[in-house]
Amino acid sequence: MTFKLNPYYSPEEFGLEIVGEVIWDDDPYQFDFSVVWEHKETGEYYTARDSGCSCPTPFESFNSLEDLEGPFSAPSVVVVRLYEIFEDNWQDADEKSRARFAITEIAERLLRTA
Repeated sequence: MTFKLNPYYSPEEFGLEIVGEVIWDDDPYQFDFSVVWEHKETGEYYTARDSGCSCPTPFESFNSLEDLEGPFSAPSVVVVRLYEIFEDNWQDADEKSRARFAITEIAERLLRTA
């Protein structure tokens, strides 16, 4: 089995830096989260969501920038996208609170650098 580079585990190989992530569901033996990246050369933003059981590697099918959502030039677009996902999720109260907090942290970080 060959390990393929992906933007989550090797963001620098894509010219990216992770700004933050939002965990939508933290049940055992699975993953469901979104990540926000900033492209270091262009300053544009990308986001993606991945989920699955514990067998696959998160974002293993994301092998290029074209596999991500974006590019977005305005940080506010990324924050709106995260809130759209937030509204579509059915987390319990604790998960919803953690997700809201994570989105707020990402928004503050993005708006500080804008």
